[in-house]
Amino acid sequence: MKITFAGTSSGMAVASRAPSALFIEIDQDAFLIDAGDGTARQLVKFNLDYSRIRAIIITHMHADHAAGLIGLIQLMHLSGREEPIVVFVPDSIQHKISELLPLHQMFQEKWSFRVLFRGILDMQKETISSLSFETVRNSHLDKNEIYAQNHDVSTDSYSLLLGQNNLNKCVYTSDIWDYSHLQDKTNNIDTLITECTHVPFEEGIRFAEMNSISRIIFTHISPDVDENLDVIRNQYPDPSIQFASDGDIIEIL
Repeated sequence: MKITFAGTSSGMAVASRAPSALFIEIDQDAFLIDAGDGTARQLVKFNLDYSRIRAIIITHMHADHAAGLIGLIQLMHLSGREEPIVVFVPDSIQHKISELLPLHQMFQEKWSFRVLFRGILDMQKETISSLSFETVRNSHLDKNEIYAQNHDVSTDSYSLLLGQNNLNKCVYTSDIWDYSHLQDKTNNIDTLITECTHVPFEEGIRFAEMNSISRIIFTHISPDVDENLDVIRNQYPDPSIQFASDGDIIEIL
């Protein structure tokens, strides 16, 4: 499994990073986790073959994780895609997000491929081609519950256990407030991809150490962390502790 960090910024727009997007390659297939604003451009910039994407997984509906979805689907249409694509979104807003396409004058009956929206729920296990993933609900959006109810939308937000051929090897936290939801979920995990905007990176390092995770890679990097990366890297010179940049590539065996 090869993962390219197509976007590594937090929700605050910066010139040096794009919002969250992970491009995963397994054999001839590709998959995308999250699609922050400008993801289509990032895939083109890093020469990532978006025509191979079999499925897109949106972990939660913050703009820096989902706002680029429409532009990416449009790029696929303009490029003449014919294969259908599955887009996983939180189950409770599946009906709403499917309405976004016609709002943008994107009518699937005119297209040569179908966009198939599928809902995801807590502890759901899915396999698409050779990629397997399991969802673990986290509390990132719970503070918005009262507002979300008023607008009939979801506060569901998920971390993902990722693997190949049903063997989980990697955790992607997406945005979180703590690591409590991942307790007892780290068997056989050797790579933790986690944010460092809403939870201090020191907590991520401690969680990885306590759960014998051999490599931790930080993404969703806030401007204040970015400004101090040289100092932080000197403080933590261990090569198993990494801070991703746009375009970085890792292998998970």
